[in-house]
Parts: sequence; C-alpha cells; structure tokens
Amino acid sequence: RTDTLPEYQGPFPQIHLYQAICKGKKMDQIVRQATELGTSRIIPVISEHTVVDVSHRSEGKVSRYETVVKEALQQSGSPVITQIEPFLSLKEVGNHWNHRGPAYVLHQSATGPQSSFIELLRQHADAPVALLVGAEGGFSEQEIDLVVQQGFVPVLLKTNILRAETAAIAALAVAQQILVDTM
Repeated sequence: RTDTLPEYQGPFPQIHLYQAICKGKKMDQIVRQATELGTSRIIPVISEHTVVDVSHRSEGKVSRYETVVKEALQQSGSPVITQIEPFLSLKEVGNHWNHRGPAYVLHQSATGPQSSFIELLRQHADAPVALLVGAEGGFSEQEIDLVVQQGFVPVLLKTNILRAETAAIAALAVAQQILVDTM
C-alpha cells in the first residue's frame, strides 16, 4: 500500500527539462516520469535529430502531454504541478531560458574541461536549473556549439551511453536528489 509511505515535506527544486522530441511513445514516457519526479516545466525541443513531424501537430502533442501530466500527477501525488510549454526550436532555447539559473546540456562525449555534474549542481542549489536532453542520436557538434554559446554547460553522465528516455530520467533523478539534499 503506497498510502502508508512517508511523504516528502521539504522544498522541491525548480528543474526545467528541455527535451528534444523523441519517436513514438518515448516522449510520453519521458513526460510521465519527469512529472513523477517533480519537474517544474517540460519544454519539447525540435532538434536536428528530431524525426517526428511536428509541423502541423504541435498543439495536439502539447495537449497529449498535458493529459499524461495529469495522469502522472494523480498516480504520484507530486506537489509540483508540471507545466508543458509549446514546442521550441533549439535556436530558441537560450532566449527562453534567459539565464534564470545554471543550464546543462547532456552530451555523449567529453568536450573540454569536465566538471562533475554533481559538483556543478551543488554550487547552484538555490537557483532554477535547466537540463537539455537530446533525442535519439543526441545532438550534433554544431548544436552543442550553439547551446554552449547560449550559456549551457555540457555535462557527461559517467555511465554507459544511454537512450534518450533513460538519460532524461537519470539526469532528472540525480539533479533532484542533489538539489533537495543541498537545499
């Protein structure tokens, strides 16, 4: 029985997930699990490796994701009401985030000097955090260069190469736990 489990009563960090749109039901899975984890906002992003045609269906997709959020909130009992925002192109992400706090992009290979994702999170526990995660295939080097110019710091989850849906949830879980412990 889950209703006998202790409920977390402390503050929740503001985590904003910029997720490149994935194929099939993977995006629904990411939205569901990100909501269960207490993500503040989920912003679907169109990137070079987005293979889903969203040109005529973005409003319908956002509506679908909002339904998934409602179901996940009912199931999880999360006090954080996750917001789904309209689709953005990767070029718009930096302006949308507007330096509200630290911003990280998950990248599949080390680029330049690497700081520990955990250490970076601990340094900014009191600010909203943005996580940018790629679709299947990750981000191209040109896309990484673009988001780095927009203020995103590349981070590497020091594990195996993860699927897009696994990387998003793993990064959110790590970020939430570190930020909650540091608050």
